[in-house]
Amino acid sequence: DLSLIAARYASALFSLAEKEGALDAVSADLNQLAEAIRADQSVAKLLAHPLISREAKASAMAALLKDKKAHALTQQGVAQLAEGGRLAALPAMADAFQRLLDDVRGVENVDVVSARALSK
Repeated sequence: DLSLIAARYASALFSLAEKEGALDAVSADLNQLAEAIRADQSVAKLLAHPLISREAKASAMAALLKDKKAHALTQQGVAQLAEGGRLAALPAMADAFQRLLDDVRGVENVDVVSARALSK
């Protein structure tokens, strides 16, 4: 199950980022990658395609992350996903990382339902 795999990778990366004081940087990097994958289904299909080698996928992601000047920990975490053939789990990993960050910071996400439009 991708969500369990993603949660394990996210937890490991979160621990390292917390130790280095890089939670915000890594979170921003992961969220940006996840949004790019979700916005373009061809990228998601490419990452999950079984005929494209892990090495090719890893190389492409490494180049993208370097170009985007992603934090070194983000680069390492994505490289680990690529080595394990799990790049398709990247959006779920970003979500799991964000949940961990929210938990540490005491952030609660809620849905508000109102009979009238709310002002900002």
